[in-house]
Amino acid sequence: KALDHQGMVPYIFSYHPLKDSIDKIAGKYLADFIKNKCQEETQKIHFIGHSMGCIIIRKYLSENALLNIGRVIMIAPPNQGSYWCNVLIKWKLLRRVFGQCLEQLMEGTDSYLTKLSGAACYELGIIAGNRSLIPWSDLILGSINDGLVTVNSAKLSTAKDFIILNLDHLGIIFSRKTIYQIEFFLKNGRFDHSQERRKIIQLC
Repeated sequence: KALDHQGMVPYIFSYHPLKDSIDKIAGKYLADFIKNKCQEETQKIHFIGHSMGCIIIRKYLSENALLNIGRVIMIAPPNQGSYWCNVLIKWKLLRRVFGQCLEQLMEGTDSYLTKLSGAACYELGIIAGNRSLIPWSDLILGSINDGLVTVNSAKLSTAKDFIILNLDHLGIIFSRKTIYQIEFFLKNGRFDHSQERRKIIQLC
């Protein structure tokens, strides 16, 4: 609804993370989806993703140069991987359930994500969360996190702007604060950091 108010036409892309790899989701399903839904070449195409969806967007854009690419917003993206995937993949049953995606989202110097090529030729904004609902996650993950993804893991050097919101991994996609920052970035190419600074001043 928020995007409708800005005169944009939002399309929701759904995928099956337990069935297919990131490569197949991005290279086949997302590619076909965009061809079918975004046929008007004069209109900008913006991308907004959450968690693994951000990696699917990265994979797609690394292999497809869109002349009408707009702005890209990643919400709680495991750009450098998630430690939890390294833990869960050790369990045979979970490997069968989650398939290749679990392995592709692992941390590590030789991981799938470190090999994901493609310099950003688009304006990229990243929203990370720093509130966890999982006890002791700061100690387990080693740094500030949203319960599943650390703030450092969300970062990319190619991002034009980066903002941290006091939200958890799931709650961040439903928050009005996130929606506001999405609208602001799509319109201005940057986030409204003044909103967060005002809250800090009020707390002091």
